[in-house]
Amino acid sequence: MTLSRFCECCKKLQRNSLCCQILFRDLAPKSAPTSPSPKIAVEDARLRQAATQYESAALKSPEAVENALIAYSCEHQRRAGLKQCVAESRRMVELANGLCLRGVGDFLSVLEEQKSRDTLEDELAQSETNMVVSLVALYKALGGGWIFRRLLKSSACRGISTSG
Repeated sequence: MTLSRFCECCKKLQRNSLCCQILFRDLAPKSAPTSPSPKIAVEDARLRQAATQYESAALKSPEAVENALIAYSCEHQRRAGLKQCVAESRRMVELANGLCLRGVGDFLSVLEEQKSRDTLEDELAQSETNMVVSLVALYKALGGGWIFRRLLKSSACRGISTSG
């Protein structure tokens, strides 16, 4: 079928029918390839940028995991030391209070020991917060969240709601 005869057939049928459009596309003379449209060029640039970002993240990933592990480990050790200091400080408050009640010590020493204990307890609370933040950073560096998703899919956790 020639192109002119095809056009006559299309006139008899619906011009905009899908069959006419497909057949016309196949019978139409092929033109020289044109440059890609601006939209395609933009999407290609976005794809290249995403690939570069992925490659950069993949190269930095081991370093991020190592840094997160070090931060968590250091904070864990700091927290253990602070726990001991808080326990000793509580004991010092008891001793200072006992001495004050017997009349051997003054009340100012009790207040100083309580202030020291409170400061250490605040540092311990901050250390515990830092430890949790470090643990979250470690999970994030490792890819994060895969255990939670797997648990939600398991039969034991089907009744758990993830909404707040």
